[in-house]
This record gives sequence, structure tokens and C-alpha cells, in this order.
Amino acid sequence: MEMVVKVRQREYAIGFSGKDTNELLTHNIWTCTGFAGVSTQGISFLAHFDSRRSTEVLPQLIADLKKQEVKDFSDFKLAIVTGCAGGVQCCFTRRTLRARLKELGVFPSIPDTTYFTKWGLHAKGGIRVNTEQETIELYGYDDFVERKRYEPDPWYRRTTIRTMVVEDETQEELNAPKRE
Repeated sequence: MEMVVKVRQREYAIGFSGKDTNELLTHNIWTCTGFAGVSTQGISFLAHFDSRRSTEVLPQLIADLKKQEVKDFSDFKLAIVTGCAGGVQCCFTRRTLRARLKELGVFPSIPDTTYFTKWGLHAKGGIRVNTEQETIELYGYDDFVERKRYEPDPWYRRTTIRTMVVEDETQEELNAPKRE
């Protein structure tokens, strides 16, 4: 049975070809930075960083990949993705991520950052990694969900419009038919 492994903010996951962890997915990348890799060795990874500090798990991610007997990191196809073309927080996260990757020295080259937006400062999206097909797919939210207008519940003060949108988008993405 094939299952999509959901990678949340400040988490990473490792996927394996032919197992139920074949497909990895993260979404709500806006001011965050996504880092993904897929290899011809039948292994992949996906990380969702929301700050400079969250990139401190990179040595652990590399150690976990080595535990899975990844010896050669040169055949990994990598992607660094953000929805924020401007802004201080996401800029620091990307710089720290690149510095840590250079410091670790396991990947022969570090890719340029890919942005979900080309015209504005911000856009949201996600990353889907398929280990068997060796693909890293980027998607913007307009690909998955139709924008809705929400009215907040006046009796539930902790619910914000943003919270409702994120919860609905999460549910719609998890229920979306898989693309082949």
C-alpha cells in the first residue's frame, strides 16, 4: 500500500522506493524554506525549515541517510524552495542552510533557490517527492485548491481566517487525487 508521508514544519523525512514511504509531501511553504533530494539509489528526503535555527538538524539528516547505507551523495538531485522572494527571515534561513550544506560537504553542488513567485514578493506552495519516479515536484496552491472566502466564527475567538484556510488546504491536499 502506497502512502504519502506528510512532512510538517521543522521536520524532515526519508523515503524509500518500493515501501510505503515512497512519496513525501510538505506544504505551506511561504516564508519557510523546503529542501528536498532524490537519488537513483532508491532513497529520498524532504525537510521543511522555518528559521535559521531549524537548519541545525541537517547533520542528523545526513547521519540518518548514511545509516540507510547512502555512500555516494553525488547522484542526488536537490532542490531548495521558498515562497518568499524578499524578506529577512527567509533570506537568513536560506543563507544558513547553504552555509551548513557547504560545511558538511557531502553534496558536490548546492542548487540555486527556486521561488514559487516570479512577479510578487510572496507566494505559497509545497513540494512532493516521489522516490520511485525520482521526481521532485513543486506546486503552488492555485494548482490544488480553489480560493475561498471565509467568515470567522465569532464564538470561537482562537480561530483565525488563516487557520481555517490552512486546515482546509491540508485536508484538500491529502484528499487530492494523485497525479500520474
